[in-house]
Amino acid sequence: ISFATCCFDIQSFNFTLEFANTDKMPTYTALRASVIAPFRSMLLLISGLFIDWIGYRIVFTFCIILLFIAGLLLWQVKDPRHTI
Repeated sequence: ISFATCCFDIQSFNFTLEFANTDKMPTYTALRASVIAPFRSMLLLISGLFIDWIGYRIVFTFCIILLFIAGLLLWQVKDPRHTI
């Protein structure tokens, strides 16, 4: 879970830097951290209760499906550096 959290931090921070104007980067990175913080604090508790309730097999299957969908959606994101 810690590895996934670190990966999420890196990718979301990089997306923020790519899409933000240089003068707005500090504002957007601070806003990103403020928006994510409440969800992250509750995520571990909720995910632990959820896994206890339905079991690991269903959770991992659901995660694989979500990762596949996220990969398909990410493939459609246009690189802002190459749009002129």
